[in-house]
Amino acid sequence: MSFFQKLFSKQPLTGLLVLAVVSLMALAVSPWLRGNGSVTAQENIVTSVGSSARAYASSNEVLFPPAKVPLDAETYDRLGEFSTARSRFTASQAGYYLVSVSAVVEDIGCSNHLFSIRKNGLLHTAMKYIAQGTPENNPQLNVTDIIELATGDYVELWVEQAGCAAVTVFGGTGSDTTFLAIGRLP
Repeated sequence: MSFFQKLFSKQPLTGLLVLAVVSLMALAVSPWLRGNGSVTAQENIVTSVGSSARAYASSNEVLFPPAKVPLDAETYDRLGEFSTARSRFTASQAGYYLVSVSAVVEDIGCSNHLFSIRKNGLLHTAMKYIAQGTPENNPQLNVTDIIELATGDYVELWVEQAGCAAVTVFGGTGSDTTFLAIGRLP
């Protein structure tokens, strides 16, 4: 007796609900299936539509707010839309974009840190951290938003304020600390 047969015989309504959810998941994933029936990490919902990039800070930077966070290395950039020289993503296609940013900062007990996603130079979405004053507890600030971009619009990661005159933003090899990842939604 199969899993679904057992489930339907004991709890018909729950079995029907599970079957519906599994069927919907299969339909959602099917466009990204390869001929061999496997889903690859490179072919997910965001990257399948073409426009996507991920850039990161490759080293620690001391910044004096307000300042753009230097993102000088790329993990990937499918359409060449991210400029490491300008630390910005410029959309080559209009649409809705999923934007995710992360920043690891040094906590030296200096009041608040405010980081933001800026669209065309203007604050769009912000993340705030209230300092704890414990250097061993360097926080990783994360924010994700869906932003509508026209062709030529750009997004950047900024540090807006810090309780101190300067703030250290951590970078490093592997891009697991401070980064901007973006992809056009279908």
